[in-house]
Amino acid sequence: DLKLQLRPRLCVIKKGPNGFGFNLHSEKTRPGQYIRAIDDDSPAQRSGLRPKDR
Repeated sequence: DLKLQLRPRLCVIKKGPNGFGFNLHSEKTRPGQYIRAIDDDSPAQRSGLRPKDR
């Protein structure tokens, strides 16, 4: 269901020894920033952050 996919979520991320474990990306043709990649077994992945999150 698209409506559930677009619901806001809160992800609390505690920085690990190697950082947060995600890449933030922006493009001139898209407004805002979005998550491009999540490192495996990173704080970002464990918090529930997903690629393409905004």
